[in-house]
Amino acid sequence: LYRTSISCANATRFAAELRVYAHPSEVYPAPDNTILYVVAKAVFPVGQVILLEALRTAPFPGNPTDNESEEHVPYMVVPTIIAVGQICSGPQTIPDKHSSRSFSINTGEYVRDRMQTCVIEGVFDGSNKRWESLTGVPAMHTFVQVVGVCREISTTGTLLVNVESITLNIDHNTNMSNVAFASPETTNSPNKKRKFSAFAS
Repeated sequence: LYRTSISCANATRFAAELRVYAHPSEVYPAPDNTILYVVAKAVFPVGQVILLEALRTAPFPGNPTDNESEEHVPYMVVPTIIAVGQICSGPQTIPDKHSSRSFSINTGEYVRDRMQTCVIEGVFDGSNKRWESLTGVPAMHTFVQVVGVCREISTTGTLLVNVESITLNIDHNTNMSNVAFASPETTNSPNKKRKFSAFAS
């Protein structure tokens, strides 16, 4: 169990606890101030410590006691949130200079050995050109998936997420048996084995 923090886009930070089930081949516990790449399930209880349950972790190389240890780490301090849930209120206008609109999502995850639910707010940020022509928000009681970054935690303790992508009207009865998937493309492998490959399209 590690003490950590969650950073938001408005430069605020909030306390969090990360639980890690380490594989025997992994070196844990990690030294204090180690920077980890983490994929985790999360729950955001109002007014309480944020709870994280690690699915994948990978420490960035380097000595965490070195003053220059962060120089080679990608500047991605604000977490990406992926949430599925039911619309439980909205729309509301946020009092910012862009008149951003928000809606509440009732969501949950199995964290700390039990199912826990929480409410988060999805925000269509008015400064994002992706949403400048959008006039509404998802309908009440429908199920959606949102992807975005932590915007802030409100004075009432609710997490606000700047929505970058949204899938509407998720149907848990969707039949995938007739979906045709594309065959993977084959490419000539370079002589040197690389961890990653990227090509301009």
